[in-house]
Amino acid sequence: MERHVIIGTAGHIDHGKTTLIKALTGRDTDRLKEEKARGITIDLGFTWMDLTDGERVGIIDVPGHEKFISNMTAGVVGMDLVLLVIAADEGVMPQTREHLEILRLLGVENILVVLNKCDLVDEEWLEMVEQQICEEMQQLLTVGQRNDQVEDKLEYNVDIVRVSAKSGAGIEELRSQILKCVKKQKEMWKIPAFPRLPVDRVFSIKGSGTVVTGTLLDGKIHSGDRVMIYPQQTSCRVRGVQVHEQEAEACEAGQRSALNLVQTDRRQSSDGKFVYRGNVIAPEGSMKVSRYVNAKLTLLPQSKRSVEHQTRLHFYSGTTEVLCRAVPLSCEKVEPGESAYVQLRLEESAAFCPGDRFIVRFYSPLETIGGGIILEMGEKKERKYHDGVLQRLELLENNLWNQENKCSKEIPDQEKSLQEQISLEKRIMDELESWLSAHPYRRGMPKTVLFNQISKGKKEQNREIQKCLILLEEHGNVGCIRLQQENSSIELISPEGYKVKETEEVSKLREIFASQSDENKVFFLNKVELETFFESARKTKKKSGIQSQDELMEILNYMQEENEITEVCESVYTTTEITFKIRTEVSRMLSVSKVITLSQVKEVFQTSRKNARLIFEYTDRIGFTAKEGAQTERSAGNKLQREQIRGKQGESE
Repeated sequence: MERHVIIGTAGHIDHGKTTLIKALTGRDTDRLKEEKARGITIDLGFTWMDLTDGERVGIIDVPGHEKFISNMTAGVVGMDLVLLVIAADEGVMPQTREHLEILRLLGVENILVVLNKCDLVDEEWLEMVEQQICEEMQQLLTVGQRNDQVEDKLEYNVDIVRVSAKSGAGIEELRSQILKCVKKQKEMWKIPAFPRLPVDRVFSIKGSGTVVTGTLLDGKIHSGDRVMIYPQQTSCRVRGVQVHEQEAEACEAGQRSALNLVQTDRRQSSDGKFVYRGNVIAPEGSMKVSRYVNAKLTLLPQSKRSVEHQTRLHFYSGTTEVLCRAVPLSCEKVEPGESAYVQLRLEESAAFCPGDRFIVRFYSPLETIGGGIILEMGEKKERKYHDGVLQRLELLENNLWNQENKCSKEIPDQEKSLQEQISLEKRIMDELESWLSAHPYRRGMPKTVLFNQISKGKKEQNREIQKCLILLEEHGNVGCIRLQQENSSIELISPEGYKVKETEEVSKLREIFASQSDENKVFFLNKVELETFFESARKTKKKSGIQSQDELMEILNYMQEENEITEVCESVYTTTEITFKIRTEVSRMLSVSKVITLSQVKEVFQTSRKNARLIFEYTDRIGFTAKEGAQTERSAGNKLQREQIRGKQGESE
């Protein structure tokens, strides 16, 4: 799987970042009216450019003003190369330093300094500014780094390219330097993990619905994939994918991507939205949600603030911004220039991965004081100075540094782990083949059934199975679909490209339901009646293809998954068109009357009392109605009440 490069900008306000990008790409990344009116970048801007070797890279233009540091932090996530833009006539400025500090704390190593506006000053001044830049970079070399990483590094080789974005001078040389840096970065990439997209923008498009944008950090997301929104853990489906403003079948790691999402479960917030900036899109079960983040925190040497027990901070990681309380675990107080293990107790739940970088800013006054690396998502409040906790965090830190620096790659149990993974993959594929052979009318094996078959009830193994499924899906071995069925949803796993083979028996069952359909009436068929139909077919055709009740139930399940029929109550079925009509009419009746009766339902649907009872059984089951007083009376159920509230909110908007 290919990974793509993301280039970002950083630098002080009005040093020419947006103008530089326009000179490189021919496109203006300022998209907000306020940005154009004020001449500064407020939010993240996105575009792309094609390198001389034909590769297309994404570009993120981040704001430079101090007020918009949170947006700048969000923009850094996923960046492979940063163009640090410094105006030659002003040199290193306050936001230049703060951006550099943030980049170092967030682990961005690949930085190319672009000295802009060189046509405004003379050679002597340029040399002085370049010397200043080298000194600043050297001073910030050790920010966020461990002592064993910076030994003997007495000089920092700073790559500086002189340009004038306004006149175009030096732009071609800059393109060449960018290409060199991109090739260098590709050599440093780590093994890809599961797909993860931190959301930096959310908006709606008429006729399409909700669209989110972000940089895909790892993996691949296809149109049609089922994903989860964290930390809410809301399931949704990817209706469509765009990369660089063009429709695509999938987006890959490193690409600026837009996903058109369709919510597939019923949970949502009181304002009707189900996804926000700061959320993360990832596979179901791939991320841990918690309010406790155990981390290694480093404070900037020049910071005037220290972090004590319960110090309140602004926490930024990826596109997530949340308030937290910091609790030092390995010391009483973290002083400027020091590092320590801490637990950050967030004021809202969030989802991160070990190895994610973060920034903290003082609560008031708002200023960047440090940052660090997330070691784990905690499960509870940790005690200070606890030997077991500190040893665990040290081990986690060492493992992360080893992975990042590509040292200690030889893991003693690596071969054993690989064999276990291969064995588990084979077990999953064998279980799928066996189950689908026994259930030929199912679109896939229920995920919960697959887990139970393999883990035999040992829940601790489910996480490994989930990881294996993610890899199998990325490699194109399996597919995953989620089916919504009234109040619940079911996730099915099947070999990639698997399809149910249509049979004469399925066609016959469709004919049976079609023969009963009438626009002006409701009808219900129970299992006994359906068996009678097939018994009649057996007599006329001498043999029926359906040989057992189990086979009949399999076909009925298949037709439900295809959204052709609905089981209104146990072993009683009707078409989905009729259940839609039932929900619509009952909702209308309860909008004008708090209580409806069996007789009213019988009259409205022009049906029998027996069918009216079945209608109530169905609406009770899906939460549209609830018993009120007598057995024959119903009021609005919880589900219908929520829909009515959302409808009123929509009208008021």
